[in-house]
Amino acid sequence: MGVPTTLAGGDYSARASIGLVMVEPNAGPIAAETLLHQADIAMYAAKSAGTGGLTTYSPDLVAPDNAAALHTALGAAIRWTQPAGRYQSTTGPSPS
Repeated sequence: MGVPTTLAGGDYSARASIGLVMVEPNAGPIAAETLLHQADIAMYAAKSAGTGGLTTYSPDLVAPDNAAALHTALGAAIRWTQPAGRYQSTTGPSPS
């Protein structure tokens, strides 16, 4: 990770920020939404380090400010993707 790769004449590198949640076997039922939320908090903690990597969720991690996190995510998406409209034609019988 992080090693530049040449693609279409440009150098690119990739990093991953991973949030991990570990659950004790005797913890009882936990909602999927709760696990995803905790993993999300851990992932944003990994992102805030700026180097990519793995962060394991713990209750002392602070959830990111939703507006700031959304702004960061949208900025990254715009920088790394080319927004494009897509058209999908459909065929079928003509309406009568």
